[in-house]
Amino acid sequence: REAFSILRESFKIDPQSSKTVVMIGIAQLAEGDTTRAIQAFQQALKLQPDNVTALASLGMIYSSKKRHWEALRLLEQAAKMEPNDQTYRKTYYDAWARYRTDSLNAMGWVTEKRSVTFR
Repeated sequence: REAFSILRESFKIDPQSSKTVVMIGIAQLAEGDTTRAIQAFQQALKLQPDNVTALASLGMIYSSKKRHWEALRLLEQAAKMEPNDQTYRKTYYDAWARYRTDSLNAMGWVTEKRSVTFR
């Protein structure tokens, strides 16, 4: 809670600081409040559209909520902005794999065992 009050004071001093807003989002995410974390990361991106931490964090939340296309768009953007950072690339590929698995499950390809008979 003390972290929140420090971040709120910092935000009052400089409401245009995307770094402060990202830290608020991270703190809210740590508390399990994904709704407010999403709002914070979206606000950070309005203040600074190329904030890689906000892009990746929002992308990861969207991926966990099965909002795959939004997640992939954000995570791809973060990976392209930081091409030497393997974390962003891995996060993108993990989200892509989650999307693919969910899509295949929705079509019944993964959950059903199909038998094939050759003659």
